[in-house]
Amino acid sequence: MTELAHKTISSLDLSDSIKDVLIKSGYNYLHDVLEKSPEELMEIPGLTFAHISEYKKYIIVKGLQHLQKDF
Repeated sequence: MTELAHKTISSLDLSDSIKDVLIKSGYNYLHDVLEKSPEELMEIPGLTFAHISEYKKYIIVKGLQHLQKDF
């Protein structure tokens, strides 16, 4: 797993709204989110389709899609 995968959610270059939702749902590190399938992510209360789109773009730009479950 890359060093980026071990970074805290709060330190990522994502919007505050997505970081707030993830942290409030108990996800503290990027690797916690990478372990979830897209279907599991959509079950997170408060996470919108726009958040998922932003997150997927972030993963692609950072070259982490190989680490995302069921990407």
